[in-house]
Amino acid sequence: MIRQYFLLGTRLSNIHTRILLIGVFWLTQTFILLALKHKSESSIIRGKAQSKVLPVLANLPAGFKFTPPYTKHDLPGRKRPVITLLTGPPLQHISFNTPENELSESCLLALLHSHIFHNYDFIVLTTTPPSISYACTNSLLANGARIFHAPPVSAPPADTATGHRYAYTFTKLHMWALDGLFESILYLDTDMFLFSNETLEVVWDAYDEVGQPEFAACEDWQIRGTVNTGLMIFKPSAVVYKELMKSVTTTGGFGDQGTINAYFSSNKNRTATINDQKRIGILPRRFNTQWVMHRSDKELLDAVGVHHKFFKDSVGENIQARRIFQRFSEQFLELRRVQYKRFVEAVRSGRIEDTFSVPIVPVVPDSLPKLKEVMRLRTRFDRIAIVTDVRNSFDVNLHVNRDSFAKKWSQAVHIIYDGGSRRGSAPPMTMLGQILNHIAENMLDTYEWVWVLGDGVILNLEADQPIHAAFNVWTEPDSQLVLFQDCQSIVGQKSSFAVGKNAKTKIQEFLTAKTIVEEGEVAAENAAWQKFEIFMKSKTKVIGNSGTGYYYLDDCE
Repeated sequence: MIRQYFLLGTRLSNIHTRILLIGVFWLTQTFILLALKHKSESSIIRGKAQSKVLPVLANLPAGFKFTPPYTKHDLPGRKRPVITLLTGPPLQHISFNTPENELSESCLLALLHSHIFHNYDFIVLTTTPPSISYACTNSLLANGARIFHAPPVSAPPADTATGHRYAYTFTKLHMWALDGLFESILYLDTDMFLFSNETLEVVWDAYDEVGQPEFAACEDWQIRGTVNTGLMIFKPSAVVYKELMKSVTTTGGFGDQGTINAYFSSNKNRTATINDQKRIGILPRRFNTQWVMHRSDKELLDAVGVHHKFFKDSVGENIQARRIFQRFSEQFLELRRVQYKRFVEAVRSGRIEDTFSVPIVPVVPDSLPKLKEVMRLRTRFDRIAIVTDVRNSFDVNLHVNRDSFAKKWSQAVHIIYDGGSRRGSAPPMTMLGQILNHIAENMLDTYEWVWVLGDGVILNLEADQPIHAAFNVWTEPDSQLVLFQDCQSIVGQKSSFAVGKNAKTKIQEFLTAKTIVEEGEVAAENAAWQKFEIFMKSKTKVIGNSGTGYYYLDDCE
């Protein structure tokens, strides 16, 4: 009897459990259906809100495209962007004929703007098909810029007759088509500089003070009675866009500047400006200071913006002009530091694909003659690693010296190599093989040159040019190895050496040859180095021990 009651109770318990499970399942399904319904209703609501924004992008002229594209999340707060123009025949010739890790001067200037205005919506206007290289595009995107692609504008005869010098500038007129997308736009030529976010705010404040007109710019310093369109603030307008595009065929001379001046200075528009709609505003000329070499100290001291081709034209010799160039140099060096930091983080995290697709801007010295020397260097874009091998000993002073040298101008990365063992604990070729294997497997995919310094090498912290100038002399375009005699009459175990990125296959061949020298005296290790030199000889250069100005030797006896 007890057994029967027990079995009956068990059956009842199982029935209750099944009923409970069925109930839980039913409730779960109900909650899921309700959640899906709520999500669907939310999507409809968001779709209605989105419909207020997306047509703005959908209604843009054919061929217009933003990379990355705008979304409903970032459009509402993006009312006052900064835009620069990066296009034209000169760029096409420069960008596509340079190596994949190099950037044109115009791209470097656009990158500098993207750095200065990284807290703003910074946009680079270019033409389709692309007139800038992939390396330039990747660098701009990595720096937070947005690319605005638009079709080229046919230039009027007045500008095509001058060899297309200004023809590409008519691309600027496409910015007026961004009606409804932006409230106002600040446009800057790539060679027009506002050196900080603070100066940018000063320009916007001045625009607000003149009543936020449809168009505002500074009077040209040379052609009086006209405005210079290297800096301008305007309200995008579909109506103005159509009128400007129509007027291109009948205006010209100085590219877009001729067309824009002709349009906004016509009687119809100027009357509306003065008496009624405040369509035009004249900003102080100090926002667009031109012809720096001819300006007085006071004019340069008062300058908020500077319109100058720093890579080509002298700023003059007065104190304020030199300070302006120094600010230009400092901004570039800060950009280089940011890029190098990003590069090192990518290497450490194993994102090798992110390293060579984004070139690092060259070192920009604080004077035009030095800058021109750097820009002529074949190696100016090279990434250089300085390696201190501590398997034999660790010298704190050497570490500080080399670390300081690398950080100067962010010209290199200093790396400590310990190899997991100490020199003298393995056969000489094995010791050489360790560091060569590490370089080939872990460094030559990310650096153009890896410079392993000997024990007695002290780097010159007073060198007035970056180490790239030395590698420009030490190497040829196809160089794979540079050997330094350092303190010895021949290359040996204490010698420095530099390995180029195109030596990876050759080094791997050398390592697999297994030409191991027996463990023993210094002579054995020197023999190992000589075998290495002979193996790499066709692409090897030997540097003597006379010094180069970039380092000197401390322990020669």
